[in-house]
Amino acid sequence: MKHVSLVLACTAAVALTGCRTRTLEITTEPPGALVWLNDEQVGRTPLETGFVHYGTYDVRIRLEGHNPIVTHRTAGAPLVDQPGIDFVTQAIPGNSVTRWHFTLDPLPESADQQGAETAAYERAKAFRDSMTGAKRPAPTAQPSGDAGTPTTVTPSPTSPSTTAPAPTTAK
Repeated sequence: MKHVSLVLACTAAVALTGCRTRTLEITTEPPGALVWLNDEQVGRTPLETGFVHYGTYDVRIRLEGHNPIVTHRTAGAPLVDQPGIDFVTQAIPGNSVTRWHFTLDPLPESADQQGAETAAYERAKAFRDSMTGAKRPAPTAQPSGDAGTPTTVTPSPTSPSTTAPAPTTAK
């Protein structure tokens, strides 16, 4: 009878305890990046998410203005979750935490946004001129107010054209 009550007491103690939980903590520098694990969106950093199986995960991280990260990371099992011993330790309440940190590199364009916009504008003007056959006038030297040093002046794209229009023929 003693053995039966001891077995029942142990069974009740095990049944009333919680199972071990597994948590994955993901942080990024800068924070706020969107994270996918095995092609499933899990949220924005910093984040905590539960997981079931230890092993290798496909990780994708994206944040506007930064290079995306596409990699693999492994969630390794601690000693208490090793096969064999985990049969007993799963009944002991606790939490197993795996922490991953990623650093996102800024995109080159976002580092110099003004320079990128100016370069794009210049490329657009050059493309427009090459498509219309228009020739941009050469810069002209004009005297400046101080010591007669010439300065270069380039006509703006909105200034009136200095070339005469082509003659039209009527039919």
